Amino acid sequence: MKLEVSRARPDDNGDILSLLSSNPQPGAISLSFERSPNYFHGAAISAEDPDVYILRTPETDARSTLGIFNIGTRRLFINGELRRVRYLHDLRLDPRVRGTRALGMAFQTTRELMTEDELFQAVVLEENHSFLATMMRPRRMMPDLTARGSIETSLIHGRASRKFRSPSVEIRPATLDDLPAMQALLDEEGPRRQFFHYHDLDELRDPSPWYRALSVSDYYLIFEDGALAGLAGTWDQKPFKQTRVAGYSKPVRLSRPLYNVWARVTRGMPLPRVGGCLSYLTLHTVVIRDHNRALLQMLINALLQGPGRHYDALACGFFTADPLSHGPRAFPRRTLLSHHFIGTWSRDHRPWIDPARVPHADIARL
Repeated sequence: MKLEVSRARPDDNGDILSLLSSNPQPGAISLSFERSPNYFHGAAISAEDPDVYILRTPETDARSTLGIFNIGTRRLFINGELRRVRYLHDLRLDPRVRGTRALGMAFQTTRELMTEDELFQAVVLEENHSFLATMMRPRRMMPDLTARGSIETSLIHGRASRKFRSPSVEIRPATLDDLPAMQALLDEEGPRRQFFHYHDLDELRDPSPWYRALSVSDYYLIFEDGALAGLAGTWDQKPFKQTRVAGYSKPVRLSRPLYNVWARVTRGMPLPRVGGCLSYLTLHTVVIRDHNRALLQMLINALLQGPGRHYDALACGFFTADPLSHGPRAFPRRTLLSHHFIGTWSRDHRPWIDPARVPHADIARL
């Protein structure tokens, strides 16, 4: 089958949405990561400058979109310095072109776009065994990849608990007057973390695509003994980014009715019907001084009592090497594991990554 690669245009949106919805990620719970009604809205919160390409049959054939990938750029702190790094994501190939040269064409395009010393990130779900094997198998067409850790995503559910409260800690929504202090905290703490995104919170006054559907009141501040000790944002991304259940394995399908009865009684996270979407509020831009997991637990507890009660779960994610990753383990949850890679097109330019800096994950932008 003949294929060509071209930069995606706004009028390709319908074909892209169809491709994403019909190619779910495998697993005991098969999930379809969708971007309805406009793929490009979601693309702009994963990359500050999206760079989206599609693979399709040539003009002479009945045109059919058979692949997509985004290799846009975003600003990250690496070893304390701000760098513009590409993010290879939303890579989907129709089953008809898997095992063909389609993947090689996608990687060849990224190679032509990038300089030898330019970096890119990629994140792959653990249950996507075939693609993980492809990423880790050295081939001429493949970039030089280094595994930089695992990201654990938690879908936290349940009721708030009194044990995660302290009279010395205040947690409240942010206001516009708080923006200077919030920015100062990010400017101070962000460079100390590996892979932390750059943020200009002044853009919340008139949200740019990077902050779509966000306002300053979606951020929560943590004060300890009157001092700002941390912050985190909450984000309902369902209007432009959905996680839909495409299917269940037989054991999960058979146990789902009884599980959902239990979930209703205990305020657990129900499993929707096939075709339904998961309902969750995403935690993002989590910055807490000294990686204090007790403060994170108090924040999660406050959110479960506050905005989180309108959703089936609160979603948050951390590198397993981050001390904050222990915080969600105190709550009832379901988990997903992903693997993070840094790549270049030249082994000679493989970057040194300071292991003393705690890696930072932001699942809202994956």
